[in-house]
Amino acid sequence: MSGTVATLKDIYSSFSDDLGKEIGMLWDKYDNLRAPWIAEKLELRDFIFQTDTTATVVDDLGWKNNTTVPKICQIRDNLHSNYISSLFPNDNWIQWEGKNLEDEVYAKKNAIQSYMRTKVHQSNTRDVMSTLLYDYIDYGNCFGASHYVSEGSFDPITGREIGGYTGPKGVRISPLDIVFNPTAPEFKSTPKIVRKIMSLGEIVALAEKEDIWESALNMVNSMRKQIGEYRTTDFNKAMGYQVDGFGDLREYFGSEYVEVLTFEGDYLDRASMKLHKDQQIIVIDRCRTVVQRVIPSPLGKARISHAGWRKRTDNLYAMGPLD
Repeated sequence: MSGTVATLKDIYSSFSDDLGKEIGMLWDKYDNLRAPWIAEKLELRDFIFQTDTTATVVDDLGWKNNTTVPKICQIRDNLHSNYISSLFPNDNWIQWEGKNLEDEVYAKKNAIQSYMRTKVHQSNTRDVMSTLLYDYIDYGNCFGASHYVSEGSFDPITGREIGGYTGPKGVRISPLDIVFNPTAPEFKSTPKIVRKIMSLGEIVALAEKEDIWESALNMVNSMRKQIGEYRTTDFNKAMGYQVDGFGDLREYFGSEYVEVLTFEGDYLDRASMKLHKDQQIIVIDRCRTVVQRVIPSPLGKARISHAGWRKRTDNLYAMGPLD
């Protein structure tokens, strides 16, 4: 009914803001631009993990014999084995190289190497790099970042703090969960948007640490309560987008999960024509801004790094070894 759709639009508009909707539309734009690339990689993934030909596009050819030899998977495993052996030949793979003789003093060099070896071991850097290598092989592109963690806990009986790893930790970003302008001259200069699906419990945990997430949690709960009774057709008419991983918007808003988009880069406010440099903008439900701030990094820049297997000219999406 038109009245129902109009009411749903009003509810959605009351929770949304222009900046949040703009970031959501920017995600859709870049995601649509890479659609052919994603289709190509998903087809490749089917061939890597196939157990018979019915799991791939060749099922339509009508062959009676479905037996297959996973040759692409064998190549993938061999590449990963060679790469991981080259990167981590032994436990002392990390080395310090000073810029001058003073930096090469044994006591200083040994202290730095010992400290860093302990950190990379405690933070499971090798496991993260192993996963990134699979992205490097499967997609031809891998994306990683780092964040600060404090993994200590408290003994519920004694109330004493139990020490855990504290410091920087590497994080893998799935190539399917990050978008950017592929025509930019270099990756570090292009704005990036990272997508993450978080549970309401994770939002609650963030709200206990940062006040900005407390208001976001209240908005999430209020919005879902107000629009939870509408039908799927009403959502399709009122809001013309779909959240990946969910059948429809009604299923999304009725679930225990929240889509979080994190924009990092330079942002132009079209209303005032003011350029905001090195901004981090966090958006929930593709419509509501949680926070806009300078990127919280010691360097003041985005902490996301990219590596490609075979680089292309005029395109930041690199070619992969299995293409």
